[in-house]
Amino acid sequence: MAYAQIDGNFSAKQQHPVEDPVLSKALAAFEGAAIKFSTDAISDANVRSSYTSNIKRVVTEVKQLAAAKKITVKEGAEFCYEMRNQIMAEHRKYTSAQGLALAERHKKTPPSLEQLFDKYAKKKFGKDFKSLS
Repeated sequence: MAYAQIDGNFSAKQQHPVEDPVLSKALAAFEGAAIKFSTDAISDANVRSSYTSNIKRVVTEVKQLAAAKKITVKEGAEFCYEMRNQIMAEHRKYTSAQGLALAERHKKTPPSLEQLFDKYAKKKFGKDFKSLS
């Protein structure tokens, strides 16, 4: 679980754990894209196994860094999102022409993480992400 420090009037000014689905979702999307890529693009079972174990290692490291406050949840999510986008771009080299056309029609370029934050903040709170307290 990642922790964030939130300043305010809290009893005893303690740190309170914050459930943070942003990082969890970013990690899951990164890991899912990587595993899909390995299944579709890597034919050698040993190479695929090594790739998969390295992806799991990266996921674990990002969680540990966030928990140790060496990176923020936002930094972890940004890293995972960028890595996912790179994997998806690489995966398109292994996709059929029809599959590629469908994927590009759906989403030629992925939205930025800031755009996603705004989209979900507006959906949930009716405001841009930056205007939330």
